[in-house]
Amino acid sequence: MSLYLLNYYFFKDSLKNISFDITSKAKTDNNSLFKFSFFYNSTDFYNMLNPFKKDPYRINKQIKTNPNLFFKEILMDAKISNNENNILFTYAIILSYYLNSKFNYYIKNYITKTKNKYYVEKMIDSYFFNKFEKLSLHKINIADYFFDGFIINDNYLDFLDKPLKRSFGLFCTKKYYTNCYQNASKYYDKHTRSKTGLKKIFYLLNDILLNHRKNKRKAITYLYHKKIDTTILNLNKKEYEFEDKMINLSLDEFYDKLLKDVKNIINAINIFYDDFNIKPFIKFFPITD
Repeated sequence: MSLYLLNYYFFKDSLKNISFDITSKAKTDNNSLFKFSFFYNSTDFYNMLNPFKKDPYRINKQIKTNPNLFFKEILMDAKISNNENNILFTYAIILSYYLNSKFNYYIKNYITKTKNKYYVEKMIDSYFFNKFEKLSLHKINIADYFFDGFIINDNYLDFLDKPLKRSFGLFCTKKYYTNCYQNASKYYDKHTRSKTGLKKIFYLLNDILLNHRKNKRKAITYLYHKKIDTTILNLNKKEYEFEDKMINLSLDEFYDKLLKDVKNIINAINIFYDDFNIKPFIKFFPITD
């Protein structure tokens, strides 16, 4: 999943529902929020555009294999740490998981032979960036726009050590995440646009000559397009499947629906941090012994 900016705006819009005791003390500036919300998908940038290197961890995929146990453990560890930034970080990871899993239903309806999921995801990111910032993503260097958003601090990773090891038997090292964030900065600084179209030639050659590994992301998918494909906005109210029913919400309506629906999960996390009561949260993420 490549919805980096969508995750950022979703987290930012969710802040009003997170306990004020936490948000009043934690860092909630744009740089910090971007850093938190970007974390879940940061491993997408590990050894970016390198056709020979394979990511040995793919931690966001690992999280999906056992999310409920992982979420419980990071909540417990963050509570014990008594650090508001760590606590806010847990909200970001859980919200990212929720948002990405739900948006899969929307995205799959726009994947065609000529438009892969990266294309659709980039269009969605471009649309929301334009909507909230009144700027074209193709013209903006996000590495500068979010200033230090790609500088990862060890403090954000320390409390994750134990649950990662217990849940998956592995740990993405701080060096690994630093590399991911540095590559992301380079990506947004140098690789996201091709104003003249010349970069497309390099990307296509890289894919044709080198990038043959199965399930390896193609280099060409790293480029942003100049114009937003309005078909992904679903302005004509086309029906699509969402969980166990059919809906016809536009992209904006779907986003607003998820914001409304996730309030219950946020409230359950609030209760845990206020009263150390994990039961409301486990109703959403049940753990089987």
